[in-house]
Amino acid sequence: MNSSFTKCLKSSRFAAMGTLLMIIGSSTSDAGMIIHSGDLLTVSTDNKLRSYSLAGTGTLVQTLQITGLGLELTPTGTAQGVSVLNSQLFIGLVSTNASFTPKIVEVDPETGAAINIFDTATPQITALGDDGTNLLLLDSVNTWDVYTYTTGGNFVSEVAMTRHTLSNFQMEGIDGDGSSIFMSANLGYQPIQINDTAGNLLSFFNTNVPTDSIRGLAYDPNDATLWVASGGNFHQFSQAGVALSTVTPGLGSSSVTGLEVISPSQQVVPEPGTLASLLSLVLFGTGAVFVRNRRAKQIS
Repeated sequence: MNSSFTKCLKSSRFAAMGTLLMIIGSSTSDAGMIIHSGDLLTVSTDNKLRSYSLAGTGTLVQTLQITGLGLELTPTGTAQGVSVLNSQLFIGLVSTNASFTPKIVEVDPETGAAINIFDTATPQITALGDDGTNLLLLDSVNTWDVYTYTTGGNFVSEVAMTRHTLSNFQMEGIDGDGSSIFMSANLGYQPIQINDTAGNLLSFFNTNVPTDSIRGLAYDPNDATLWVASGGNFHQFSQAGVALSTVTPGLGSSSVTGLEVISPSQQVVPEPGTLASLLSLVLFGTGAVFVRNRRAKQIS
């Protein structure tokens, strides 16, 4: 084979592989996005998102102001819960003076701007989370009902949750794993209870976290543990109620209204079919370079 053609063949392969790596790299990491910047994500009454690292004392990594909610939703619109599904970021939004019905807001994870604002049939929102596929909205003001919505804002279901006590109290956190729903309570001993998706009570345990009531709950899909924000700290529990760790960033959790795990497992990775398509595109491009260079060689 002609040496110049061999060199061209090699360079075209390297260029094609470089293109593939650039495409994959751009699909798996976005440094500017808050959902890729730390380990835990909070949303607060000031409508700010904050990411924290679990290393050391829980370093604050990034702060992002939510904007573009519209004059009719501010300043009385307050974030209530946060969820990350794939590369999409959502908050619940409630009115502090009953001037609008509860909303679901999709937020741009890079700029903080509201992308979509969905109306809901949920009378009140005391917590927002997800089950790994859909969004979960909890109304525990008068009854305990969980409303499920798609990420496009479409209503899926409403399920009544059985309480572990007859006392009337509100739940301040919700998350799920697809088969169980985890809820944290604003109650003296600050329990976490676990229900199935049909609303049946499975178990509960008392966290007895100090200083302040639980202001947010997050399920960690990496190890199936539960995290809560309380008393300025993050506390980790097993589903059996065993206290595992405490991280103390001093985040002032009285203003925190939602918590989410934003570990690498939630970052975007191309599906196998997508990778195959990219590889086919690269091979096609490589072949086109071969043909073009060969023709050029023949003409010269």
